[in-house]
Amino acid sequence: MINTVDIRRGNVSPQRGILNRLKKATAQAKATEKVLAYFRSDSVAYRVDIMTYCDRNKIRYFISGDKDVAVKKRIAMIKESEWKMLEDKYSKNINTKWA
Repeated sequence: MINTVDIRRGNVSPQRGILNRLKKATAQAKATEKVLAYFRSDSVAYRVDIMTYCDRNKIRYFISGDKDVAVKKRIAMIKESEWKMLEDKYSKNINTKWA
């Protein structure tokens, strides 16, 4: 596990510096001949630059998204046939669907 720390003033946006810390963690992993395989964050990291970086570097990411009006509208547009059961390696399924 890699953990990065960024000490800053209290009046700074929590989004500030996330991508830089993610890049730093990727570099730290590479320096030890490892790869950063996963990135997890709350909705503060729900940004296209962060998801693009993860995609380009083959990092699986788990980022919570706020369920605002736009998100709920988009979810409602997904056809029932497009939803699939989410499976994990420990059980047949975890009773959650994704599209």
